Amino acid sequence: AVETLHAEDDLELLQVLATGIAGCVRAAGSGSMTAAEVHGLCAELRRLIDASTLRLRSAAASASELVEEEVDEDDEYESDQRRDADQLLRTSLAGVVGMLMEVHGPHFSQWGLQLFVPILEDCLAHGRSASDRCLA
Repeated sequence: AVETLHAEDDLELLQVLATGIAGCVRAAGSGSMTAAEVHGLCAELRRLIDASTLRLRSAAASASELVEEEVDEDDEYESDQRRDADQLLRTSLAGVVGMLMEVHGPHFSQWGLQLFVPILEDCLAHGRSASDRCLA
């Protein structure tokens, strides 16, 4: 699963993969993953969440700079589609994180928690978007 996530660039396909992985983690149950597997998946989820967050924040900064300029409707539509896809992707990835926490609690506490606490702190910081607070 980690290799597939790492190799994929399509945001919609990543959403589908994340939903599928969460379902597999739930169906396989406790004890089906080693600590190393949980750590590897958590590290990849962190990388994907960070990349998505960076894209969202870069797009928001670019959009605020273009407020004064006339924007092509097609470009604006594409930008909105990418933003929505990234927001849905982060929600799907957070679902996998939650499932790992639920099903593999001891391994997650040992290896995953330290990866995601900084995201929580950042997303709950003053001035963050509603999307960031939702992710947290």
